[in-house]
Amino acid sequence: MGQTFFRSRACCAYFLIILCFTMFTQAQNASAQTIPAECYHRFGGWQQVSPAPAFHIEGATTVIDGKIYVFSGFADNALNPSNRTDVYDIATDTWETALIPRAPTPFASSHIQAGTDGQFVWIVGGFLGPNPGVPTDETWRYDTVNDVWQAGPPLPAPRASGAVVRHGRTLHYIGGLTTDRNIDQPDHWTLDLDDPLATWQVAPPMPQPRNHMQAVAIGDTIFLVGGQFRHDTNPQDVNLLTAFNVVTGTWETRSTLPAERSHFEPATFTVNGRIMGFGGRNNQNGQASLNTAVEYDPQSDTWRIIGTLPATLIGPVGNAYNGFAVLTNGGFDYNIGQQNTWVTELIVNCPQQNLASPARLIQLDMTKTGAVESGGFGAVGETVTWTVTITNNGNSIENITVSDVIEPSLELISVDFDRNRGDVAIEGQNIRLFVPNVNPGDTISFNIQTRILARSLDGAIRNTVTMENTGESVTAIARVLPSVTTLPATGETPFYRNGFILILGLIGTLALSSIIRWKSL
Repeated sequence: MGQTFFRSRACCAYFLIILCFTMFTQAQNASAQTIPAECYHRFGGWQQVSPAPAFHIEGATTVIDGKIYVFSGFADNALNPSNRTDVYDIATDTWETALIPRAPTPFASSHIQAGTDGQFVWIVGGFLGPNPGVPTDETWRYDTVNDVWQAGPPLPAPRASGAVVRHGRTLHYIGGLTTDRNIDQPDHWTLDLDDPLATWQVAPPMPQPRNHMQAVAIGDTIFLVGGQFRHDTNPQDVNLLTAFNVVTGTWETRSTLPAERSHFEPATFTVNGRIMGFGGRNNQNGQASLNTAVEYDPQSDTWRIIGTLPATLIGPVGNAYNGFAVLTNGGFDYNIGQQNTWVTELIVNCPQQNLASPARLIQLDMTKTGAVESGGFGAVGETVTWTVTITNNGNSIENITVSDVIEPSLELISVDFDRNRGDVAIEGQNIRLFVPNVNPGDTISFNIQTRILARSLDGAIRNTVTMENTGESVTAIARVLPSVTTLPATGETPFYRNGFILILGLIGTLALSSIIRWKSL
């Protein structure tokens, strides 16, 4: 499919654009380290290009000089890792290693990450062998120019699924799992890359130990993005973002991700001073793979969903170079690998700086209704459906965030929303929903199913939803008839409660019984 696409005129034109854009933006990227706070990235159309020559699931990856390197990882759906390295040239749409293989890795492992300085790539730890593998303390350095692997100093202890990142001339290894494959470790170790006799040194341990998170460096800060608690037993995906200041040696907690997310380490990277992540998993929301892309702005400490991917993928490889993003490998599920590759332009969207367009008008209108189940009277145990509708009546593309706290008199059953359109995070009675790229005129609608746990005195069941973009709250009331405990007031006393009528009835009954006895004599 990729070769057919490449032979087409559309493909040739597309990659001509890539080559021209690469030459035009190379000098710009050297000085443009960040984009303004009001700006964000969005995708052009995804184009399917040349497929990867092999499976790589939960391997390591990096970008050097416009080429994406992919190392090891699971090579088949039986979760057996390979010792293969594959290299994709973004500008020419060529998997170089399909014809000319690179030196095999000295390991066949999974749950690894890579740190690089532009020529050398360091890979540390990992699970060796078929799943379930055992963690290793090995450190390896790959020379991308001379195609040579060299052993480095071992870690102080075996680790897998920890984070690897280079800051300056120091390599960091943080967190991960040890031989029990389940207990998260807080350890943070560093290696001086300029000292050939260096060994790993102890650094301040990470808070909230976890695994399956990615580490990226921006300025003097190392960020640990997402991840999960535990591994083999009761794994729990998390929405955590923690940051380490390399100058002060201190950790802090930053704004949480829009929803829980793990298994997107090979597709978490930095571009224009932002952190971007593709795909992954949210097992707290029952999603074995994801098709959304998220972006974090360290300047404002805010996240946003910037668009959707061409497929739902767990553990994909993703990165950006000279204004384009590439997505490849990973799997549709943890044991269903895929080799497709896609590329898209990364567009910097700055609505308030676009002087050629009309002034930005944000007008998001929201309505909410509530309805008791058909034939219901609002009794305990009956269900109530709440329908939320949001319309973008403004003139700009918006990312919409809404939250709903279900009151204690109701039990939350489910949220009916197209998960290909956005993300839903549910924690107890709290619902938070994120919808990216809502165009002017678009309408978003979703349902919330609840069950009545307790009745109010006035027979009204209430629920409130808040749109975080505008701070607007809308309360819906599902009104039902109160339970019948008294007769309606008619102005007339019921005949059976009239005392005079009761006395006459009693006299009549006694007289009738006397007559019956007299006739029987």
